[in-house]
Amino acid sequence: MIPTITDVRNWKPAVLHDRAQAVDTVAAHLDSERGALTDTALTLWQSWHGRAADAAEKHLDRERRSVVAVVEHLRHVGDQLRRADTALTWSVLAVRNAIANAERAGFTVDDSGVKPRRHADDSAAATQDAAAEHAESIRRALATLGELDDHYAHILREIVADLAASTPKPAPLSPDEAVRDRSILDDGKLDRDEVGRLLANLTAAGLDTNSLADLAAGRQVTHLPAGAIRYLEELYHRGGVGQFLRLQNALDEDGSPQAVAAGRALSAGILTLSNESIVDDGGHSGGWDRLPPDVRALVQLNPADSAPATLDDYLRSLSPFERSRLETDPGAAARAHAEMLRDPGSHYAQRLGVQNEFWGRVADSDGIPGTRLGIELVESAATQVGLSDSTGRSAIASASYAFPNGLGEAMLDVGTRNNETNARILTGDLDGDGSPETRRDAVLTPLFVHEWEDDGASLGRLTSWMTEESLAVQGPGDAGSLDTGRDRADRAALGLVQYLSHGENYSRFMDMSGPDTSSLGEVNPALLHATSQGLVGYIPHLAGVDTDSREWGYRAAESSDAGDKRFAHAQRVFALMSTGTDANTTFMGGALAFHETYDRAFVRSLVEPDKWGEISPDTAAAGNAAHIQALVDTGIYGAAVEQSRDQENIANTVAERRNQAYDTDYTMMRNAVASFVPANFTVGMTMDMLNPSVRDTFTIPESPAENFAFTMNESQITAENDVRIARLLVGTGWTPQSPSATDDLTAAGVLAENSTLSPEPDPLSNRSPQSVHELVRNAVKTEFGSDRLYGYTDEYRRSYHDVAPTVHFTSTN
Repeated sequence: MIPTITDVRNWKPAVLHDRAQAVDTVAAHLDSERGALTDTALTLWQSWHGRAADAAEKHLDRERRSVVAVVEHLRHVGDQLRRADTALTWSVLAVRNAIANAERAGFTVDDSGVKPRRHADDSAAATQDAAAEHAESIRRALATLGELDDHYAHILREIVADLAASTPKPAPLSPDEAVRDRSILDDGKLDRDEVGRLLANLTAAGLDTNSLADLAAGRQVTHLPAGAIRYLEELYHRGGVGQFLRLQNALDEDGSPQAVAAGRALSAGILTLSNESIVDDGGHSGGWDRLPPDVRALVQLNPADSAPATLDDYLRSLSPFERSRLETDPGAAARAHAEMLRDPGSHYAQRLGVQNEFWGRVADSDGIPGTRLGIELVESAATQVGLSDSTGRSAIASASYAFPNGLGEAMLDVGTRNNETNARILTGDLDGDGSPETRRDAVLTPLFVHEWEDDGASLGRLTSWMTEESLAVQGPGDAGSLDTGRDRADRAALGLVQYLSHGENYSRFMDMSGPDTSSLGEVNPALLHATSQGLVGYIPHLAGVDTDSREWGYRAAESSDAGDKRFAHAQRVFALMSTGTDANTTFMGGALAFHETYDRAFVRSLVEPDKWGEISPDTAAAGNAAHIQALVDTGIYGAAVEQSRDQENIANTVAERRNQAYDTDYTMMRNAVASFVPANFTVGMTMDMLNPSVRDTFTIPESPAENFAFTMNESQITAENDVRIARLLVGTGWTPQSPSATDDLTAAGVLAENSTLSPEPDPLSNRSPQSVHELVRNAVKTEFGSDRLYGYTDEYRRSYHDVAPTVHFTSTN
């Protein structure tokens, strides 16, 4: 692959050399360990004889030969990295010399080609010929660099393939190992050898953390040794929930680092066993049906379930702590069972305690649950918080019922780690058959309206992932996985937007406990912030931009309940985001980053019209930017009106939210913008040129109203657009060729005296908007031959009015 100019400028020659040294260090360490093992074995064979000794000797000999092969391959990798470092460094220097020659000759060199900075004494034709000569010299040097890069990449791939082939596969796990591991508490003790064996087996049967990214992206994991799934199934099944918790408590009492690691691995193994995307070398996969029956029953805990009829069944249903407490007091267990039969709700409360302890343990481990387990956990959490928050708790028929602190957070923390689970819940397609059901609102609403102790942070994992997944960088050959992940994220984001912006839901989230009460952003700020992170990449979709999404049609978020308002649902989403400080900062800041990107699209159409063919993006860019600005304004104002009826409070809230949005670190939005805007106008963008005074261009209404009208200062908005476009033109490397255009832009405060971008942040602070408008418009018209700025601003005004009603007047300034 031929590298770009940017690749060459960013080249760090020491990287390959450092990696070669790191590989040499690994090889030397491995060879040293092999030598120590061989010396120990030679001593051992002098005093150990028999069949077992012969088998051990053969095994160690195979291991020794395998290590020798690995060391040789590693050293080969180090040698090739050093050769590549030398060859590529000289080739990079050749490219840089060719670039330097062009720049010394008065040309600008970037990824788009070689361009003259200015026409000097040479004719345009001579300048063009010189540029072509330099471009060809750079192209040849880049081609040579690309060939060398491909050559060494091919050699290294072959070595790595040989290295993988020489690495022995892990030994299969026997179910007998699980039988032994499960019985380690039978004698009432837990010794270090037993803990070590349990940890070794769980580590062999478990996932390394690198596999979690594959599972999160929906890929299958197949590197577990043969027998791993059967081992985990055997380990958990017979003892079930009770033995799992007893063993965890025993490991806690041991307290050694080895025991702590074994406890975490024991918890993670439950998630491995539940995941249908994990397959061992024996062809066995995890899944919901692999889980012990009592674990599945614990997930699906229902207050209507029958209480245990016998004392033994009752005791088995309790947590180890509760059971031991009752068994220390003669007759206490029988009395508790009799009381439970009189009040079945007390048993449900006790089972909640078991559920809380079990999933709290699992939540402390690494791992991703299977899709079915994830859905069941989220549904169960929704059912239980719904009971705790409503008169429905009377269905439990128990005065002793109390929802355990942290239970819902633990279940959600585990269940929402699986993005396929999250997508199915957000779209309502819980069965994954492509046919959304009616259960989405029944699951989401109890979760959203519950006041979480962690402010909704655990639930936030359900809504925070869509933008990130759609941005995920996939390796070679993963195009299908990329498309699948993008489609899943798009579907989930659309489902979430439709849920949040539905009239009834929107009203509920604006007033969580009745009229004039706290909003979603005040009750669960962490949840709303997570939601803003999940939806920030979908701002163009909400603004009606023609994106490349296969899931979002044009204005897909809007529906018939909006009446004549074209962007009512989008406005509701923006208003909801503005009810929380962090959510407002992320979402509105992201919106303004997109706004600037559409300005850049217009700038590109001016500077490089030949790259557009017959397409003229100025009108589309202006319309897109105006829709986003109007959604920001109406969203912030709509939230302020919901939170107060006092006009002074409304004005203060709007000012505060606007400041948060415009003070956002735009660089945090760079990847989202680069991914979602068609044609990727964001290469090299600085995201710091948007003039913050535009925040005051649209004046808020004087009184609250459902269809509030914004007052537009036409002279101000025209001048703001002109200055913004001119600053972007200069900031992206363009310089005017006409002396009169240079003089006009200097007088307008856009250019400094040396014809670079003026450091003055707001030229309008000490100049008449009308005079700035005329200066900038004349300069652009002189350079590009038509009054393109007028067309841009005219479309901007019209498109703003599409979203927000406006009352126009012209300033006399």
